[in-house]
Amino acid sequence: MNAMNNLRHETRNASILRDELMRRFPALAEDAQALADTLEGECDLDRAISAVLAQIEEYETAAAAVAEQIKARQARKKRLEESADTMRGAILAAMEAAGMKKLSLPEATVSVGNRPASVIVTDEAAAIEAGFAKVKSEVDKTMLKDALNDGYSFPFAVMSNGGTSITIRRS
Repeated sequence: MNAMNNLRHETRNASILRDELMRRFPALAEDAQALADTLEGECDLDRAISAVLAQIEEYETAAAAVAEQIKARQARKKRLEESADTMRGAILAAMEAAGMKKLSLPEATVSVGNRPASVIVTDEAAAIEAGFAKVKSEVDKTMLKDALNDGYSFPFAVMSNGGTSITIRRS
């Protein structure tokens, strides 16, 4: 049985056992530590959680290794693309030096052409001030949350119920 299946199994067992203990010994509802100690002695939930924690660590290590591989491959991709651009530049320089506008080869036809003019912005702040700017609208969730927390109501937003989380500290 894999770690996650074992955890699910032990969780079911612990839940059933907790319900049975609470039914038989209602006083345990007031003593969380006694209930936890009893459950720990009667099921293997702690071992199942430990096994899943080990699997989490293994997956996180593998994810970090994959991230490093991606980073290395992206760097290689960039080097290959730069090399291809350098080679294109060398072909362009060779054809311009020879005065060639077009070269037909079995594997490709290479043409030298003029690019259309492009804009070079020399003062970005001045261009934006003059009205040449794109505006990206997005919801300010912090401001919206503050308004909702202050008691305002909107038909387009509500607060979630939050939820629970888990913290794993490794020593």
